[in-house]
Amino acid sequence: MKKKFLKIHEEYSVAPLTQLMNFGYPSEEMKKILKRPKATMICHYQGSHVSIYFIEEEWVQSGKHIIDMMSHDRKTVDYLLKRSDVLTRKALDALQSISWEKINELSDKKLYQMLKTFVEQAFLLSVYSQLGAMADHWHGLFSERMENEVLNHTRFNPEKQFLQKVISELNLPDKPYPSDFAKEEMIKLKKQIQKTPQKTKRLLESFLERWFWVSYGQMGPGQTYTSLEKDVRKIISLTDFVDIKKRQARLEKTLELNTVQRNLFYASRSFAFLKGARAEICGGVCAFIHKVIEKASLETGIKKEHLLYVSLSELLQYLRAGAIPSETVLIERFLSSVWIPENALQVKILSGSAAKGFLETSTSISDETRGKELAEVKGNVAYAGKVKGQVRIINEPGQIGKMRKGDILVAIQTTPELLPAMKKASAFVTDIGGIISHAAVVAREFKIPCIVGTRMATKVFHDGDLVEVDAQAGIVRIVERKK
Repeated sequence: MKKKFLKIHEEYSVAPLTQLMNFGYPSEEMKKILKRPKATMICHYQGSHVSIYFIEEEWVQSGKHIIDMMSHDRKTVDYLLKRSDVLTRKALDALQSISWEKINELSDKKLYQMLKTFVEQAFLLSVYSQLGAMADHWHGLFSERMENEVLNHTRFNPEKQFLQKVISELNLPDKPYPSDFAKEEMIKLKKQIQKTPQKTKRLLESFLERWFWVSYGQMGPGQTYTSLEKDVRKIISLTDFVDIKKRQARLEKTLELNTVQRNLFYASRSFAFLKGARAEICGGVCAFIHKVIEKASLETGIKKEHLLYVSLSELLQYLRAGAIPSETVLIERFLSSVWIPENALQVKILSGSAAKGFLETSTSISDETRGKELAEVKGNVAYAGKVKGQVRIINEPGQIGKMRKGDILVAIQTTPELLPAMKKASAFVTDIGGIISHAAVVAREFKIPCIVGTRMATKVFHDGDLVEVDAQAGIVRIVERKK
């Protein structure tokens, strides 16, 4: 019997052009690292929404294999960190050297060379970071393994050391992201402004030219002059990564973690770092891509929203030879299309009736994505705490405006673009993701209660529902439905 693809992930405010660099799962590079068959994936785009499907058995077996690899030694993780560091530094230097307002003045040949290099760098960063997602995303195998390792350890006393606090502490990334370098510059910027307030505008604009893209995500707009003014006023201190490493070392010693357990937590926090660093660099690459298609839109007359449905290889071909799919073809892809990637630059695209037929015969949706009549959901605790508040479903930047201070942010998953809403939330609840997901990492940084991997929170709860987030037991309960 033919195996069907199972829907295990979805996102809003996305497009294939800005996502293709993230498709490292089915690549030869991933196969080389894992030394096992690739995990096949397909993506169904409808407007700015995507549903992502995998063959369940392939995904679960890959996850188990990665956890087993990580438990034996640190060689693979150290290799990923070393390669990622080199690629991140190169991409960071290139992104900061761009004169963003003058991109249209560059030749197509130069844009081609820059885009090709950026995509290759971002793609490899995605491959390296996605081992963590395969080990934990959707099935939660890595989260479950780490909890069991701590719970079954003789030195763990649940009365004195709360499990989730221990897990959170050992999973804190212990290396700076690109955004941490930006914050370091922001501290210096604040001091400069205090000394020479008459230079405020020039100093802020100079900072934005170098760093606006770090929170860009896939669709932007990234940091603005207004948001930067607020951030500069608020910033007080930087994350102390030396202190984090010391705390983790003390905790590992107190718990008497063995080599396997230390390796697993080392891998977990490394994956969290790799994922965050990749997301920020990819945000910069996406900002560059948007500049390129703005130029292409002016030259071709094709709407920008439709140009987001060319593939990366088609955009490179346009820069090299001037050829691009017609707007009619792109509109058909925009309405409904299936993308089957091999890597960032090799992808099979089905649209119209071909896409519909493929979805009908080759995909299925898990029953776990249904459950609108439930009164509570369960998930994995990413940061402990207990709060009550009103639900706000936030899946894309356009919904951020409805978020109020103290609301419970409920999302399919969180992304850097949703940070303005996350800063107002009293808790995060997500359908998908594990303890190294974006929501989990931000929750630990902001010390906000967080439950991830509920599978169906966005379907059970509605805007205005009063809920209790028990991020100790991993349960979100309805207190009162909105009338």
